[in-house]
Amino acid sequence: MRILHFSDFHLNGGKIEDAKHTLRYMFKALKQIKEEVPIDLVIFSGDILERGGEGYNYDLRVGFNKFKEEVIVPIMNEIDLPLSRFIFTPGNHDIDRS
Repeated sequence: MRILHFSDFHLNGGKIEDAKHTLRYMFKALKQIKEEVPIDLVIFSGDILERGGEGYNYDLRVGFNKFKEEVIVPIMNEIDLPLSRFIFTPGNHDIDRS
C-alpha cells in the first residue's frame, strides 16, 4: 500500500493565490509520483487552516469547505482516487480556542 502523507498547509483565505501557486508545484510532483507507483491512500495530519480560520472570518466551516474545494478534490482527482480515500485529523490551528 502506498500512502501520501502531508500536513501543515495552513490555508488562509487572504493568501489563497499563494496557496494555488504552491499547489501547482505539488500537482506536478504528484503526477510524477503516481506514474512510478499508484497511491492508495492520502493522509493529512493537521493544520488545514491558519489560526482557526484566519482569512475566512474565523468561520471554520467556510475554511474547511474551501480547503476541500481548492486542495483535497484537486489532489484526489490528480491521483485518481475517490474522496473516501482521504483521511485527515485536525491540528491545533484547525480549532477555535476561544
